Amino acid sequence: MLPSERLELAIYRAVKRVPGPRFDTSLPMLSQMTGENDHGAIAERLKDLEEGGRIYLSKYSGGQIWPRGDSPDRTFFHTATFFIEVVPGGRKYFEELEQRAEQEARKAALIAEPLIFVSCGQSTPSERKLGQEIAKMVERETSCRAYFAENQNTLEGVTENILKKLRVAAGFIAIMHPRGNVTNPHSTGGQSWVRGSVWVEQEISIAAFISQALEQPMRVRAYVHEDILREGLRDKLHLNPRLFKEDAEILHDLAAELPSWRGLVAPQPAQFATEHRRLASEKLGRLSETGKNLVIDLLHHGKTEASELMKRCRPQEQFNEAIQQARGEGLVKDSVSGNPARPGTLYFWEVNPSFNSVLRELLGT
Repeated sequence: MLPSERLELAIYRAVKRVPGPRFDTSLPMLSQMTGENDHGAIAERLKDLEEGGRIYLSKYSGGQIWPRGDSPDRTFFHTATFFIEVVPGGRKYFEELEQRAEQEARKAALIAEPLIFVSCGQSTPSERKLGQEIAKMVERETSCRAYFAENQNTLEGVTENILKKLRVAAGFIAIMHPRGNVTNPHSTGGQSWVRGSVWVEQEISIAAFISQALEQPMRVRAYVHEDILREGLRDKLHLNPRLFKEDAEILHDLAAELPSWRGLVAPQPAQFATEHRRLASEKLGRLSETGKNLVIDLLHHGKTEASELMKRCRPQEQFNEAIQQARGEGLVKDSVSGNPARPGTLYFWEVNPSFNSVLRELLGT
């Protein structure tokens, strides 16, 4: 979603909080409810929404309600309160914005959810069944999603469904079944041995590269049929594979192992983590000492009612400027409890969850 669309959706959600056809509000109130400090940006979105036929703006004056019409901004938006009303033709637009926001949120949650990559052969029905059972066990016994790698016949399929999934995996389970005999005619006596799945061998190598060369930690559990010879890169890796003869042995071992995988977190590429830390450091550097102290206070105490946070602020007269600056940098966010159109509304402040961990590191809390 575009930033302007996000602000429009935030305005709509503010309107929805109050029952009745009209929402009696002001720019400062909308600023508190939407998190947008720029009152001019809010007024711009309101005018654009009205001109697009999505809301109706009016004002109470002289004992009756008047449409915005050609009223100057300073008169309509910056003097007392005004009404916002969602018109029937605009409701569909806002519902579509909500749907897109939910889809983006689900996608973001899916990306953040830890994934365990299951690499298992699929040459026989029993192998496919084993992979599916392991995937179900992973999701039942851990807090992670399971990805059971399917056979891919195109480069796009390999990239999207194998390479990218391995890149974000927090755990890796590999099962190697026999794939027949291989003979080396150049060896003494024409030595032969049992090989494993080429696909699984390759996925093990890729996982090793991600874990060791890219320094991205990954929990690993490998199972190799007792008839398969160690060869290639797998012969040099310290996988400590479990030898098995029957598939039931794998399921039995995983039933005991997987509970210890609970709490795995999705890996963050080093480049992203470095950039995120740099960004947070820059934002902190632009805060006043009062603003930094407010962030530290919120890290210690968590979500705090605004008046309580103000009481702990030193000096108190700098509170509004400091907290708004921290919000402008995206380091803190506010929320409201109760009906904003009635007395008794409570406003709360908390650290933006996206910066919580890195701020603790930077501020030493």
